[in-house]
Amino acid sequence: MKACFLRCVSLLLLILLFTGCGEVKLSTPEKAAWKQCGRLLAKISGELSACGYDSPAEKWQRSTLIPEDRARVEAVAAGAGFCILRSGRDIPEYLAEPEGLLQFLDQVQAGKDCFFSLFQITETGMLSCRYFWQENRQFYLTTLTCDPAVKGKSSILVRETYSVRNWTVSEAGNFFYQVFWEDDQHFANYSRIRLREPDPVLWQMTRECILSIGYSGTNMFLVDWAAPDYGNLSLNDLWDLFYYRKTGNMPNPEEFSYDRESRCYRIPAVDFEELILPRFPMSREELQSVADYDPKTDTYSWLPLESELIIRFGHPLVEPEITACRENEDGSLNVMVETVCTDLKLDSLYSHEVTIKKRPDGTWQYLGNRKLTQPEDFIPLSRREVMESIV
Repeated sequence: MKACFLRCVSLLLLILLFTGCGEVKLSTPEKAAWKQCGRLLAKISGELSACGYDSPAEKWQRSTLIPEDRARVEAVAAGAGFCILRSGRDIPEYLAEPEGLLQFLDQVQAGKDCFFSLFQITETGMLSCRYFWQENRQFYLTTLTCDPAVKGKSSILVRETYSVRNWTVSEAGNFFYQVFWEDDQHFANYSRIRLREPDPVLWQMTRECILSIGYSGTNMFLVDWAAPDYGNLSLNDLWDLFYYRKTGNMPNPEEFSYDRESRCYRIPAVDFEELILPRFPMSREELQSVADYDPKTDTYSWLPLESELIIRFGHPLVEPEITACRENEDGSLNVMVETVCTDLKLDSLYSHEVTIKKRPDGTWQYLGNRKLTQPEDFIPLSRREVMESIV
């Protein structure tokens, strides 16, 4: 019986081998997307070869395209008339020539059969294509990702088709669209395409001052405070974020003592103050009075940002961006921050103004935060408040 089974398996493999059943078979929209990829690959293959991306390699073995090489490949593609997402060393990707996409969306609204191809060169030199198309008033998205170093359809690594719903182009120049798996209307995903180039200077400040802190597990940018009055700001929740900025790793809780009564870890004052004091205009005594400090053990409390806490925070995922900056007489800066929420298709879920000042070593000191707009039902909590709400 076993020998018979093995013979059947061998026969099936031979049939697949000689009949070509192992070939990549594409649907009609996938064929259309693949045709567009082929046209673009013919234009950029020489530039990719010049960058050293002319031989197949496993994706985990590929080196990263340096920004200058990636920009050159993108420029060749754009010069050949292809719509391609532009990348930059210090800014997020954006569509520099959005006219083609906007014209396509006008046709979609008019109920016409139409298509639009948007390309992206990934950091590892892969070619990604988003092929938007409408047929009989049904809007779809077909995606293809292929390896330019592999010939033919075998280069296709990923291919999917989705139904597109609830898309919009916002006033701030964002194209939001929602996609569903073709056979599962319960699985929703949201995406965003920038239609305007971010300001490089403001985006660099966003990365250094806002993204490095974020909104998950800290209320620093969610409550009003102005030094020396820190209001409800939880300074204890910031220690591990500054620790990560300095070391590139999150602190290991096992290296610190645990207080069962308060359900917190205790951080030696010297370690805590080393990271917090340079970031705020305060003395050691002021920090001890506004943070949870225990003089008996000379320690500060700390709650690691674990998954249960993150879930309990329940904040929508946002992408902050500084949109304006004003310099004050004392050399400090007031920066306006808008928080894009892709999942809700909003240019700004909430906005706030942060006062910062650059220190001699190039790092930023935080002087205050002022809420500008915020949802009425939004309740910014500290980690301890979240923990205490868990029964």
